[in-house]
Amino acid sequence: MFHTVAFWENIDQAGATTELAAALGEQVLFISGDDLRVPADVNQIVAVAANVAVNANFARLISPSLRRFAALDIVPLNSLTDGNVEPGSPQAVMDLRQNPIPLEASEALNAQSDANPTAAADQSVIVWLADGPIVPVTGAVIVPLRCTSAITCVPGAWTNGQLVFAQDLPAGAYQVVGFRAMGATVVAARLVFRGGAVRPGTLGTDIETDLEHPMFRFGGLGVWGEFDVNTPPTVDVLANDADTAQEYILDLIRVG
Repeated sequence: MFHTVAFWENIDQAGATTELAAALGEQVLFISGDDLRVPADVNQIVAVAANVAVNANFARLISPSLRRFAALDIVPLNSLTDGNVEPGSPQAVMDLRQNPIPLEASEALNAQSDANPTAAADQSVIVWLADGPIVPVTGAVIVPLRCTSAITCVPGAWTNGQLVFAQDLPAGAYQVVGFRAMGATVVAARLVFRGGAVRPGTLGTDIETDLEHPMFRFGGLGVWGEFDVNTPPTVDVLANDADTAQEYILDLIRVG
Protein backbone atom coordinates (compact mmCIF):
# COMPACT_ATOMS: atom_id res chain seq x y z
CA MET A 1 0.00 0.00 0.00
CA PHE A 2 1.07 3.60 -0.49
CA HIS A 3 0.06 7.09 0.61
CA THR A 4 0.56 10.40 -1.19
CA VAL A 5 1.60 13.54 0.69
CA ALA A 6 2.41 17.05 -0.46
CA PHE A 7 4.30 20.19 0.42
CA TRP A 8 2.92 23.39 -1.18
CA GLU A 9 3.57 27.08 -0.80
CA ASN A 10 3.18 30.34 -2.68
CA ILE A 11 6.72 31.61 -2.29
CA ASP A 12 9.66 33.51 -3.76
CA GLN A 13 12.78 31.81 -2.47
CA ALA A 14 14.91 34.69 -3.79
CA GLY A 15 17.73 32.28 -4.54
CA ALA A 16 17.95 30.92 -1.00
CA THR A 17 17.27 27.48 0.48
CA THR A 18 13.69 27.55 1.78
CA GLU A 19 11.32 24.99 3.27
CA LEU A 20 7.88 24.49 1.73
CA ALA A 21 4.92 24.11 4.08
CA ALA A 22 3.11 20.79 4.32
CA ALA A 23 -0.16 20.97 2.37
CA LEU A 24 -3.23 21.65 4.49
CA GLY A 25 -6.09 19.19 4.75
CA GLU A 26 -3.90 16.15 5.45
CA GLN A 27 -6.23 13.81 7.36
CA VAL A 28 -4.04 10.71 7.63
CA LEU A 29 -0.67 12.00 8.85
CA PHE A 30 0.25 14.56 11.50
CA ILE A 31 1.53 17.86 10.12
CA SER A 32 2.82 20.93 11.91
CA GLY A 33 3.90 23.92 9.83
CA ASP A 34 6.64 22.69 7.50
CA ASP A 35 6.94 19.29 9.24
CA LEU A 36 5.24 16.10 8.15
CA ARG A 37 5.55 13.20 10.60
CA VAL A 38 6.45 9.89 8.96
CA PRO A 39 3.96 7.08 9.73
CA ALA A 40 5.17 3.67 10.88
CA ASP A 41 3.14 1.66 8.35
CA VAL A 42 4.21 3.57 5.20
CA ASN A 43 7.71 4.87 5.91
CA GLN A 44 9.53 4.21 2.63
CA ILE A 45 9.85 6.75 -0.20
CA VAL A 46 8.89 5.09 -3.50
CA ALA A 47 8.61 8.23 -5.66
CA VAL A 48 9.04 12.02 -5.51
CA ALA A 49 8.09 14.87 -7.83
CA ALA A 50 9.02 18.55 -7.50
CA ASN A 51 7.27 21.49 -9.19
CA VAL A 52 9.70 24.38 -8.75
CA ALA A 53 9.87 27.85 -10.30
CA VAL A 54 12.38 29.47 -12.64
CA ASN A 55 16.12 29.70 -11.87
CA ALA A 56 15.82 26.63 -9.67
CA ASN A 57 19.05 25.27 -8.23
CA PHE A 58 17.53 22.26 -6.47
CA ALA A 59 14.66 20.65 -4.61
CA ARG A 60 15.22 18.01 -1.96
CA LEU A 61 13.72 16.07 0.93
CA ILE A 62 15.37 16.17 4.34
CA SER A 63 14.85 14.34 7.63
CA PRO A 64 17.07 13.30 10.56
CA SER A 65 17.58 9.82 9.10
CA LEU A 66 18.28 11.13 5.59
CA ARG A 67 20.91 13.54 6.95
CA ARG A 68 22.99 10.59 8.18
CA PHE A 69 23.78 9.95 4.51
CA ALA A 70 22.60 12.96 2.49
CA ALA A 71 19.45 14.95 1.82
CA LEU A 72 17.49 13.40 -1.05
CA ASP A 73 17.98 15.57 -4.14
CA ILE A 74 14.96 15.45 -6.46
CA VAL A 75 15.81 15.25 -10.16
CA PRO A 76 14.51 15.98 -12.74
CA LEU A 77 12.27 18.94 -11.87
CA ASN A 78 8.91 19.88 -13.37
CA SER A 79 7.99 23.08 -15.24
CA LEU A 80 10.64 25.67 -14.51
CA THR A 81 8.23 28.55 -15.26
CA ASP A 82 8.31 32.11 -13.95
CA GLY A 83 4.92 31.76 -12.28
CA ASN A 84 2.72 29.13 -10.68
CA VAL A 85 4.19 25.70 -11.38
CA GLU A 86 2.33 22.56 -12.44
CA PRO A 87 3.60 19.09 -13.42
CA GLY A 88 5.18 18.99 -16.86
CA SER A 89 4.30 16.91 -19.91
CA PRO A 90 5.75 14.34 -19.74
CA GLN A 91 5.71 14.44 -15.95
CA ALA A 92 9.10 14.41 -14.23
CA VAL A 93 9.04 11.85 -11.42
CA MET A 94 11.93 10.29 -9.50
CA ASP A 95 10.88 6.64 -9.57
CA LEU A 96 12.11 4.62 -6.56
CA ARG A 97 9.46 1.88 -6.64
CA GLN A 98 11.94 -0.99 -6.71
CA ASN A 99 14.54 0.65 -4.47
CA PRO A 100 12.62 2.64 -1.84
CA ILE A 101 14.42 4.86 0.64
CA PRO A 102 13.48 4.11 4.27
CA LEU A 103 12.62 6.76 6.83
CA GLU A 104 12.22 6.44 10.57
CA ALA A 105 8.72 6.34 12.02
CA SER A 106 7.56 9.60 13.62
CA GLU A 107 10.50 11.66 12.37
CA ALA A 108 9.87 15.02 10.69
CA LEU A 109 10.10 15.08 6.89
CA ASN A 110 10.63 18.42 5.12
CA ALA A 111 10.87 19.63 1.54
CA GLN A 112 13.42 22.30 0.64
CA SER A 113 13.91 24.22 -2.59
CA ASP A 114 16.01 26.98 -4.07
CA ALA A 115 14.56 29.10 -6.88
CA ASN A 116 14.36 32.76 -7.88
CA PRO A 117 11.12 33.73 -9.65
CA THR A 118 10.33 37.39 -10.29
CA ALA A 119 7.42 37.15 -7.82
CA ALA A 120 5.97 34.62 -5.39
CA ALA A 121 4.74 31.50 -7.20
CA ASP A 122 2.83 28.35 -6.28
CA GLN A 123 5.41 25.56 -5.89
CA SER A 124 5.15 22.02 -4.54
CA VAL A 125 6.80 18.69 -3.77
CA ILE A 126 4.75 15.48 -3.90
CA VAL A 127 5.95 12.33 -2.08
CA TRP A 128 4.72 8.74 -2.33
CA LEU A 129 5.26 6.69 0.85
CA ALA A 130 4.81 2.91 0.89
CA ASP A 131 5.34 -0.14 3.11
CA GLY A 132 7.99 -1.61 0.79
CA PRO A 133 8.93 -2.05 -2.88
CA ILE A 134 5.94 -1.77 -5.22
CA VAL A 135 4.70 -4.96 -6.91
CA PRO A 136 3.17 -4.02 -10.29
CA VAL A 137 -0.04 -5.66 -11.49
CA THR A 138 0.50 -7.84 -14.57
CA GLY A 139 -1.55 -10.28 -16.62
CA ALA A 140 -4.93 -8.79 -15.70
CA VAL A 141 -7.75 -7.30 -17.77
CA ILE A 142 -7.61 -3.59 -16.92
CA VAL A 143 -10.31 -1.22 -18.18
CA PRO A 144 -10.09 2.60 -17.90
CA LEU A 145 -13.23 4.43 -16.73
CA ARG A 146 -13.79 8.18 -17.03
CA CYS A 147 -15.03 10.11 -13.98
CA THR A 148 -15.63 13.75 -13.08
CA SER A 149 -15.98 15.93 -10.00
CA ALA A 150 -17.12 19.49 -9.32
CA ILE A 151 -14.85 20.35 -6.40
CA THR A 152 -14.22 24.00 -5.57
CA CYS A 153 -10.60 23.61 -4.63
CA VAL A 154 -8.91 25.50 -1.82
CA PRO A 155 -5.50 26.52 -3.22
CA GLY A 156 -2.66 24.70 -1.48
CA ALA A 157 -4.91 22.28 0.39
CA TRP A 158 -6.33 18.80 -0.14
CA THR A 159 -10.02 19.38 -0.94
CA ASN A 160 -12.33 16.36 -0.91
CA GLY A 161 -15.33 15.66 -3.14
CA GLN A 162 -17.44 13.01 -4.84
CA LEU A 163 -16.55 11.11 -8.01
CA VAL A 164 -19.22 10.85 -10.70
CA PHE A 165 -18.77 7.87 -13.02
CA ALA A 166 -19.40 8.52 -16.72
CA GLN A 167 -20.82 4.98 -17.10
CA ASP A 168 -22.77 2.66 -14.83
CA LEU A 169 -20.61 -0.24 -13.66
CA PRO A 170 -22.05 -3.75 -13.28
CA ALA A 171 -22.70 -4.78 -9.68
CA GLY A 172 -19.62 -6.16 -7.97
CA ALA A 173 -16.22 -5.29 -6.53
CA TYR A 174 -13.40 -3.47 -8.32
CA GLN A 175 -9.71 -2.86 -7.78
CA VAL A 176 -8.18 0.46 -8.79
CA VAL A 177 -4.78 -0.08 -10.42
CA GLY A 178 -4.23 3.32 -12.02
CA PHE A 179 -5.40 6.93 -11.82
CA ARG A 180 -5.17 10.04 -14.00
CA ALA A 181 -6.38 13.46 -12.79
CA MET A 182 -7.03 16.52 -14.96
CA GLY A 183 -7.98 20.10 -14.07
CA ALA A 184 -6.91 23.63 -14.98
CA THR A 185 -4.38 23.96 -12.14
CA VAL A 186 -4.48 20.49 -10.53
CA VAL A 187 -1.11 19.56 -9.01
CA ALA A 188 -2.07 16.18 -7.54
CA ALA A 189 -5.09 14.09 -6.61
CA ARG A 190 -5.57 11.06 -4.38
CA LEU A 191 -8.30 8.50 -3.77
CA VAL A 192 -10.11 8.03 -0.48
CA PHE A 193 -11.42 4.48 -0.08
CA ARG A 194 -14.05 3.78 2.56
CA GLY A 195 -12.24 2.49 5.66
CA GLY A 196 -8.85 2.90 3.99
CA ALA A 197 -5.81 3.76 6.09
CA VAL A 198 -3.95 5.46 3.21
CA ARG A 199 -4.78 7.80 0.34
CA PRO A 200 -2.90 6.80 -2.85
CA GLY A 201 -2.52 9.52 -5.44
CA THR A 202 -1.23 10.77 -8.77
CA LEU A 203 0.26 13.92 -10.29
CA GLY A 204 -2.12 16.28 -12.06
CA THR A 205 -2.53 17.15 -15.71
CA ASP A 206 -4.40 20.08 -17.24
CA ILE A 207 -5.27 18.96 -20.78
CA GLU A 208 -6.06 15.65 -22.49
CA THR A 209 -2.78 15.62 -24.41
CA ASP A 210 -0.57 15.87 -21.29
CA LEU A 211 1.57 12.77 -20.73
CA GLU A 212 1.44 11.29 -17.23
CA HIS A 213 4.30 9.21 -15.86
CA PRO A 214 3.72 5.56 -16.83
CA MET A 215 3.83 4.37 -13.21
CA PHE A 216 0.45 5.97 -12.51
CA ARG A 217 -1.45 3.84 -15.02
CA PHE A 218 -2.31 0.20 -15.74
CA GLY A 219 -0.88 -1.44 -12.64
CA GLY A 220 2.45 0.35 -12.39
CA LEU A 221 1.89 1.19 -8.71
CA GLY A 222 0.17 -2.08 -7.87
CA VAL A 223 -3.31 -2.13 -6.34
CA TRP A 224 -4.38 1.28 -5.04
CA GLY A 225 -7.50 0.03 -3.26
CA GLU A 226 -10.76 -1.86 -3.70
CA PHE A 227 -14.39 -0.75 -3.65
CA ASP A 228 -17.90 -2.04 -4.13
CA VAL A 229 -19.91 -0.42 -6.90
CA ASN A 230 -22.28 1.03 -4.27
CA THR A 231 -19.47 2.61 -2.21
CA PRO A 232 -17.00 4.19 -4.66
CA PRO A 233 -14.02 6.18 -3.42
CA THR A 234 -14.04 9.94 -3.06
CA VAL A 235 -11.16 12.13 -4.22
CA ASP A 236 -8.82 14.70 -2.63
CA VAL A 237 -7.60 17.38 -5.03
CA LEU A 238 -4.59 19.68 -4.58
CA ALA A 239 -4.67 22.67 -6.93
CA ASN A 240 -2.96 26.02 -7.34
CA ASP A 241 -6.24 27.90 -7.80
CA ALA A 242 -9.93 27.52 -6.93
CA ASP A 243 -10.67 25.10 -9.77
CA THR A 244 -14.31 23.98 -9.95
CA ALA A 245 -14.26 21.12 -12.48
CA GLN A 246 -12.05 18.05 -12.74
CA GLU A 247 -11.84 14.90 -14.88
CA TYR A 248 -10.26 11.54 -14.08
CA ILE A 249 -9.49 8.12 -15.43
CA LEU A 250 -9.70 5.13 -13.08
CA ASP A 251 -7.98 1.95 -14.29
CA LEU A 252 -10.15 -0.88 -12.98
CA ILE A 253 -10.06 -4.65 -12.56
CA ARG A 254 -13.36 -6.37 -11.80
CA VAL A 255 -12.76 -8.84 -8.97
CA GLY A 256 -16.25 -9.93 -7.92
